[in-house]
Amino acid sequence: MVPAKIGAHLDAIPDRRFSGGVGVDAIEAAERAFRGRFPADFVDFLLTLGSGYAGSEEFMGLGGEEHLDIVSVAKDLRAPSTHSAWPDHYVPLRNDGFGNHDCIDLSASRESDSRVVLWTHSAPGAPHHEVLADGYWVWFEGVLEMARELPHRRSD
Repeated sequence: MVPAKIGAHLDAIPDRRFSGGVGVDAIEAAERAFRGRFPADFVDFLLTLGSGYAGSEEFMGLGGEEHLDIVSVAKDLRAPSTHSAWPDHYVPLRNDGFGNHDCIDLSASRESDSRVVLWTHSAPGAPHHEVLADGYWVWFEGVLEMARELPHRRSD
């Protein structure tokens, strides 16, 4: 269930589209791909919104376009690289367009709440990991605030 406060923030952004919720089977298949259980707050997002965008910001999840599918994106990020290695326990949530990603750190999350971190591949001594939020919806609300401040019309 989307918290009422988040719903109000979403309503304030007219340029938004989400794929809609996915079923428990899809979530369990994704959890197997990550070899871990998703925190309850992220499961709520997947069950209600799935994946999509609001304004200029895209939210990865399940049930939408391939570039927003957490399993597909993680598979690409796990491919061998000469400059960085994607941690297996990271679930990608948002790409900043420069190769950095907001992610859920499954190893640091609690059963109920996600630990959201920024994975920065180009930081000195890369990769760098910075805690962004304790709680998926806390992180989501912060990204929605950015989306409201940076209006952007999509052409698709």
